[in-house]
Amino acid sequence: DYLLSGPSLALAFQLANNGYQVFLGNARGSKFSMKHQTLDPLSREFWRFTFDEIAMHDLPAMIDYILFLTKQQGVFYVGHNQGATSLLALLASRPEYNDKILQAHFLAPIVFLDYPHPILSFGALEYEESVKVLRNFNFLSMADYTKKVVDTYCEGNSFKGPRFCLRLWEFIFGRNRGETEIDPQVLLQVPSFISPTASVRQYLHFLQIYRSGKFQSYKSQRFQKEPREYSLRNVKTPLYIYHAAEDLIVSRLVIIFNKLNFYLFFKF
Repeated sequence: DYLLSGPSLALAFQLANNGYQVFLGNARGSKFSMKHQTLDPLSREFWRFTFDEIAMHDLPAMIDYILFLTKQQGVFYVGHNQGATSLLALLASRPEYNDKILQAHFLAPIVFLDYPHPILSFGALEYEESVKVLRNFNFLSMADYTKKVVDTYCEGNSFKGPRFCLRLWEFIFGRNRGETEIDPQVLLQVPSFISPTASVRQYLHFLQIYRSGKFQSYKSQRFQKEPREYSLRNVKTPLYIYHAAEDLIVSRLVIIFNKLNFYLFFKF
C-alpha cells in the first residue's frame, strides 16, 4: 500500500527521499506472513488471532526492534485501517508505549463502527453461524477468487471493466473523487496487490465492536470471556487522522468532527 503509486508519489519513497529511515511493518496473516516456528498455516491454531494479538505482541516487537536498531528514543507511526486500530489498542493497554511514539498518523482508521457498513450488513449474523458450522478460520480461499475477478473485469483496455472495478471499490470504501484523492489508474492496480488473507476472527471482532458500540477486546464464543474495553484515556501520543471525503470505513463522528474543525478554522 505504501509503495504502490511508485517512487514519485508513494509515501514510503517520499519519506526515504527526505532522510527518514523507513520500516514497513508486515501484518500477521497476510500473504507475506505464512511462516511460523511451530504452527502450520493450514491449521486452525495459526489463524486464532484478531488485532488484540497484533497490538499486544506484534507491534511492541516491531517498535522495540526498530528503537534498538536505530538507537533512537521514539518513532513516527503511520497506520492504515487496522494499523490504526492495533496501535490504539496497544497505547490504551500499555501506556508506556506512548513515550515511544513521537506522532501517530492514521489513514482511514477503524475504531468505532457507528453505522452499518455494507460488509458488516450483508447477513452478518448468518455468516457468523456459518463459520461455526463450516469450521472456517481464514479467508485464504478469497485470494484466488479476487485474482479471477481482477483478471476478468479490472484489466484490459475495455471501458466496462475498469468502470466496474471502480464502482465495486467505491461501494466498499466510499466514492472516490478522482485524481484529487486517488488516481483511478492507481486504484485499478490495488486488487492485483491486495492480500485478502485474514483471520475470520478479525472480521468477527469488528462485528462485535459494531454491535456493542464499544472499542473492546475480542469475545471468544468458545470461552464466553467478557471482553475488555480499551481505555482511550490512556492514549497520550499526538494523533493525526486522515480520511477521504466520503470514506465509508471511518466513523461518521470523525468525519463530522473534522469538517467542523475545518469550518471553525476558516471561520475565525
